[in-house]
Amino acid sequence: WMNSPGHRNNILSRSYTEIGVGLAKNKNGVCYWTQMFMKPM
Repeated sequence: WMNSPGHRNNILSRSYTEIGVGLAKNKNGVCYWTQMFMKPM
């Protein structure tokens, strides 16, 4: 993710204090990843 400008900006941003990361693998073994960046209200 650090090689992607958008992902890198989110990871290094001081605007977020929480992160969620998810992984799903299909029956063929292909992985799908997701990130969610949050700041409590």
